[in-house]
Amino acid sequence: GGLYTKIGRVVHVQGAIRVSSLTMGSAAGDVYIGALPFTPVNTTTEGDLNGIISKITGFAGEVPIAIHADRNTTVLTLYFRADSDGVTAATQAADIDASVAMNFSATFIAA
Repeated sequence: GGLYTKIGRVVHVQGAIRVSSLTMGSAAGDVYIGALPFTPVNTTTEGDLNGIISKITGFAGEVPIAIHADRNTTVLTLYFRADSDGVTAATQAADIDASVAMNFSATFIAA
């Protein structure tokens, strides 16, 4: 479930995801949350589009630490950092375990 508040062009989203049994099959690629209510603006001059993950379980591989509202799309991509001083990279479907629980929030500027 989730909710959002839009004030002018500023959009605040919050959500919780709970999956008790998940079959990945041949899933591959980046892990993302889709269907944002608005599309983030496609520019870097109006601030970055990051969010936070406040609780997360159910990842067997790299555990996401942040989410990013992808510009000019309606998805939030999950990111991890392998080393404390390393760069972030998109979490992959292969990192997901059989069940997932996650709380998140993000703020972005709508197009």
